[in-house]
Amino acid sequence: MQNVSFCIRVNFSPRFLMEHCPSTKFVLKAYHPNLRVEFRFYSERRKGGISSIIPPTGHLKRGVIYEMSEEDMAEFDVLESVPPGLFSREMFLVLGEDHEWHEAELYRVVNPQGPFPPATSYITPMLEGAKAHDLDREYVEDLRALLEPWTRPSQPCTRSRPRQWSS
Repeated sequence: MQNVSFCIRVNFSPRFLMEHCPSTKFVLKAYHPNLRVEFRFYSERRKGGISSIIPPTGHLKRGVIYEMSEEDMAEFDVLESVPPGLFSREMFLVLGEDHEWHEAELYRVVNPQGPFPPATSYITPMLEGAKAHDLDREYVEDLRALLEPWTRPSQPCTRSRPRQWSS
């Protein structure tokens, strides 16, 4: 059986996913209409904030849906720090570019703190993934702005309403 993951964080990067979860297959672009990303976990290793989903109303979170084997999903849980209890994997409905709702799993910080300035080594693969999946230019620019501390938006990578999918 294949598990479905909605990737919006460092795991967005196809290179990162193939390195750690080789069964991964891109399914389609999607978004969740009521999530935003905030950097609510501080990573000593990365020396900066790691993202988590936060459920406010009216924010749009773009991402992609991937399928992967159960074995790779278990490995992904380890990568996402689920076993020590830092993150949890939860099922959400996301709207695909096919205009259908899809069940997909997302990771969330169990005990959010901060927010913290995002770690550059964390944002870089997010940006790589957004470009690789040809997500909208403004979203890519929001991610790029996170690499420049003097221009960081106060609530990064959010959209109040969906835009048309580019073909």
